[in-house]
Amino acid sequence: MTNALVLSGGVSELGSLRNIQLKRKGKLIQSLDVYDLLLKGDTSGDAQLKSGDVVFIPAVGPQVAIKGQIKRPAYYELKGSGSVSDLLSYSGGMLASAYPQGATLERVNEQNEREFLNLDLSLSADINRTLKNGDQITLPKILPKVENVIKVAGHVERAETRRWTPGLRVSDIIQSIEYLKPEPDLNYALIKRYSKPERTLSVHAFSVTDSLKSKQSEADPVLQDLDQLVFFGLYGDRSE
Repeated sequence: MTNALVLSGGVSELGSLRNIQLKRKGKLIQSLDVYDLLLKGDTSGDAQLKSGDVVFIPAVGPQVAIKGQIKRPAYYELKGSGSVSDLLSYSGGMLASAYPQGATLERVNEQNEREFLNLDLSLSADINRTLKNGDQITLPKILPKVENVIKVAGHVERAETRRWTPGLRVSDIIQSIEYLKPEPDLNYALIKRYSKPERTLSVHAFSVTDSLKSKQSEADPVLQDLDQLVFFGLYGDRSE
């Protein structure tokens, strides 16, 4: 059957890939689901042809689509009823950058109106939701922002991003002046902070000397998530 399909140029967009039929003298001998072959490498549905056989391709069945952060975005044909889980399997699964909790389902309802449903594909009820002809799933991308980090910049040997944990202080990041470039300003450094949830910017000055001399005290500020430490040189940045 597969040889006949190749020689004939394949199945058109209007033909079914899920129910290709081998008929012999008017009787159904075998049904071939090409998805089993393409997605699983399963050739058990194929059959040997004999003289006079007919390979019949019915019209395409219900189709659903998936796009966004998915390995093989495309339209897929359902075989009978199908679920979101089946569609994910056909499409190869989600990319690592996908945000399954923010998936959407676009569908035409019984009033012929287009509607959108929010899905959380980490939940069994949503991932096992039954799909209908014409449904379209969209998987968004995770937000580019990073949480639980501290950034270090300015007059330092190496600008970097460090992991933030509750209770982290300046002295945990700058454990000695060797971390800074030569001729640092040890009396003046800044913490740039975006307060949550408004994300308003505030700036707090501190002394590197006091932080290192009086660790775990008020002179050694407690850092918050997404803080940025900025250090300065006595005579500006003279690095090339």
